[in-house]
Amino acid sequence: LTINKLSGNTDIEEIKVTTPDNNTYVASEIQTGKYYVKVKRNNTAVVDVTLADANATASVANGTKTETVTLLNDITEVNIVITSEDGTIRPVILQIEKESDDASLLEVRGELLPSDAQKASPVVSRVNSTTYEMKVDSRLNIVRVFATTHNEFAKVKLGVEDASQYVVHEMQNKQVNVSDGSFTINVTAEDGVTTKTYTVKFVKVFTTELERVSVDGIDAELEENVYSVLIDANDDTANLVITPRNELATVELYRDGNLITTQTGTIAYADDSVTDNMAKYRIKVINPD
Repeated sequence: LTINKLSGNTDIEEIKVTTPDNNTYVASEIQTGKYYVKVKRNNTAVVDVTLADANATASVANGTKTETVTLLNDITEVNIVITSEDGTIRPVILQIEKESDDASLLEVRGELLPSDAQKASPVVSRVNSTTYEMKVDSRLNIVRVFATTHNEFAKVKLGVEDASQYVVHEMQNKQVNVSDGSFTINVTAEDGVTTKTYTVKFVKVFTTELERVSVDGIDAELEENVYSVLIDANDDTANLVITPRNELATVELYRDGNLITTQTGTIAYADDSVTDNMAKYRIKVINPD
């Protein structure tokens, strides 16, 4: 009399996933009881399970060892149940992820060349889904451009570059001429099919507005382009501090029609000749062109 024990082997030898575009992928076990595979974007896939023990059985999505499953937009989880010869049951999850069709940009930014360090830094804002605006110092000739995609596997390049110059996820330090007026950025999603083109427009901006005017530490009040402030009647010295909103603008200070001081950025000036009841000044702010 020979007695053979039934096997309790539920080992998986291989899980294959085949898509309608005739690509076949082998899933990897990423943790106990969970397999993972990434595929091209398709609507369906055939899942086939091969077991180590020929006497064990596999059920894919409540079916047989080989079943066609419908793929969701991003990640599809497929339930697989392995039953050994002796009836031992082992549940397994197969994650099928489609390659991303995300061709969106996470960030676009501009930076100065080291030689332009004293100029105003570029400021980028989004106008709509495919258009950005980059405000730049009007004296700039070149801006260094950086772009990052939302998806870490998407590719990005400048529009003027050829396909061989695509880089994955982050485009860095591309020099663009401000005189061109605008430039484009191309993004190709991980799936290699979905593409988007983004336009970045240069806007040369400066402001001649003042950030703050103070005398003896007291902020002057502005009304219809006139600043006014009261100081101690016994004080013959007025300590003026004039701060332009654009720190690179030139500020000129006049009294009685005469230029008394000029400075790039903030002026700090002590006028020790305030002997009358009132002193009037004229402030002129000039763009740094």
